[in-house]
Amino acid sequence: MRIALVSYTNAAWTTHFAQHCSGLGHDVRVVSFSPEAVPHADVVHLDGTPKWRMPKLLWFLSRLPQFRKALRDFRPDVVMATYLSSNGLAAALTWPGPMVVSAWGGDVLRQAGYLPAPEWLLRPMMRLVCGRADEVHVVSDELADALAGYGVARRRITCFPLGVSMERFSMRPVPDPSGPLRVICTRRQEEVYGNRVLIEAMARLRDEGIGVHCTVVGGGPLLESFVARTRELDLETHLKFVGEIRHGDLPDYLRAAEVYISASSSDGTSSSLLEAMACGLFPIVSDITANRLWVEHGQNGLLFAVGDAASLAEAIRAAATRRASFPGVIESNRKRVEREGNQAVNDARLVAMLEGAVRARRESPARLPAR
Repeated sequence: MRIALVSYTNAAWTTHFAQHCSGLGHDVRVVSFSPEAVPHADVVHLDGTPKWRMPKLLWFLSRLPQFRKALRDFRPDVVMATYLSSNGLAAALTWPGPMVVSAWGGDVLRQAGYLPAPEWLLRPMMRLVCGRADEVHVVSDELADALAGYGVARRRITCFPLGVSMERFSMRPVPDPSGPLRVICTRRQEEVYGNRVLIEAMARLRDEGIGVHCTVVGGGPLLESFVARTRELDLETHLKFVGEIRHGDLPDYLRAAEVYISASSSDGTSSSLLEAMACGLFPIVSDITANRLWVEHGQNGLLFAVGDAASLAEAIRAAATRRASFPGVIESNRKRVEREGNQAVNDARLVAMLEGAVRARRESPARLPAR
């Protein structure tokens, strides 16, 4: 197949899936509204930011002629578009052929108090994008429920996570339970991921004399302010922000820790959580729908109240007293990721959806996607 993958090139999954499909013999072109390169892939970047200021949605719509030309020049058999409210919308407005769309979280859900589009526009936008698509994929049940609430038929929605590489994210050695508890957060420095809560929780634990050291991996617009706040609280020996790293280096950072933390206020199925569970980390995550599907409080991890530094500090304190019980928990967590979040299995499911979209149009050329 000739596959046009419409996805942000700053997402590690884009590089992975483009290379995966190319390895199967498919001809892949990535079309992206972001400027990052994709190694060993054919990429068209849609740039040309206007000199005058305009709302984000208008800027996005102004790029559609470039987008249409990129697809026309490539002449794909099928388009796969990730993020419904941006890439999916572009494909729905410009591409009449076979199409698969994939919802990941903030493209559908309210995150950090913001919707991806004005509320009056979001429902018709989701119906348009999903109605134009032959296949609709979502990474969590919460996203499926949201789309159903916007009027998309549940029978048209297929739900499974993107998954993680079980080979790359392998189990770490059994940790030495002596010394400070080593925790890690791999969420970006953006409001939705709540890392300011982590900073305040670490200050509480330091003041109580609890031995914990935290590493935070990931860039983002709030990085400088978070580093400044860490310095203001004199937390540098307890909390370290390392900024952006290569995704290929992430497993080493995870295997150096014992506990994974995410303070996100909203999410799809988090690949960061699955990566940590695959590596054998004990999860402490915010009590939101997406996390409750993977973490049962007190059984295979701990949940804490969203936005509550005291609740997070209490969970970390409790984990520090349970280190001896980690081995049994983390083994069962990895087995669950192997069953439900194996990237190799879920890659094959996505490719099958692309093939199904092409086959359905060939069998019924005049067919319009079901709405």
